[in-house]
Amino acid sequence: MSGLSFKHISKPLADGAAFEDFNLEIDDGEFVALVGDKGCGKAELVRMAQGYGGAFSGEVFVGDKLVSRFSKGQEAACLINDIPLMGTPRQEIRKLLRIRNVSRPEADARINRAAERTGAAEALDVRYARLSPEMRLRAGMTRAIALESKAALFIDPFEDMDTRTTARMRVAVMDFFDLSGMAFVLSTHTGNAALSMATRVVAMREGKILQSDTPQNIYDFPADRYVAEYFGSSLINIFPVTLERAGETVYAVFGENHIPVPAGKLGKLVDPGYVGRRVLMGVRPENVHYEQAFLSVSPESALDVTVRHIEIMGSETYLHTTLPGVEGDFIARVDPRCITGKGAGMTLAIDCNRLHFFDLETEKTILSRL
Repeated sequence: MSGLSFKHISKPLADGAAFEDFNLEIDDGEFVALVGDKGCGKAELVRMAQGYGGAFSGEVFVGDKLVSRFSKGQEAACLINDIPLMGTPRQEIRKLLRIRNVSRPEADARINRAAERTGAAEALDVRYARLSPEMRLRAGMTRAIALESKAALFIDPFEDMDTRTTARMRVAVMDFFDLSGMAFVLSTHTGNAALSMATRVVAMREGKILQSDTPQNIYDFPADRYVAEYFGSSLINIFPVTLERAGETVYAVFGENHIPVPAGKLGKLVDPGYVGRRVLMGVRPENVHYEQAFLSVSPESALDVTVRHIEIMGSETYLHTTLPGVEGDFIARVDPRCITGKGAGMTLAIDCNRLHFFDLETEKTILSRL
């Protein structure tokens, strides 16, 4: 059963973008992350589901209940971190339960039970203006449980939190999801948050869905260059190559470099006519290796580079290198114990089985998944 449905939505967005006959179904018990740059419409969808979306054509349903701009008090969907609130969480939730004709003793009992589950008991009687971002989020989860909401809605809930608090609250939100059975919708511009939490990721741009898939498939099989670049701890390497056939082998050629394309990749080309043409090749930094064991078994994909910058991230290090035939940096993720320095030359090798290819003009993938 659909926990949340957007049917034939049309509405202008910022900078000339728009929803045009937009449709999206989110099931009960599904955690969907809406991801994209500012203005893509992700947060607007969340506001629509709560009844704050302004004028639009089409229909939004939470369960079997039609949402409108005048249904805010119904709380069929609960915005976890919405507009600034007055008073205390207890006062706010009491007010919403009163709209539902819930008595004050029963309301307080619901609020207390919910707060115990979400770890917000100490925040119930503190004014919102004095609550930390963490406690505001916990208060929001308390509200969703106490109101028996059908869907929980988030708009960048971790935006004002430090790294440690964000890590803790991601787990708290996932625990809340496991316990609640609600449809969850997270609007975020952070690709890594979406991958780490959601059961489905919807990548959006200018009011359109580019790809709707599992987090792993979004990462492994991006529909286009935009999706490929949006997700990952470091930017994917994407640059033009020419697919050239030499005997039985097809090579990705750039500069003086010739990287063999595995037969398995060639078999997934949506059009064999791409062989002989200029395309975009993508290589994620973690698929670039410096280890001698890998270099010894993959000499055909070896590349001679010069280290330009070293980005130390603690558990991993990113090498920004200069590679002849590639404009801009060629990035490799290496073990932090990798010994090198700025200006040093070194040999790297690509895992050719993990290559991505995109059309040079449309920037859409030219590889089928099967």
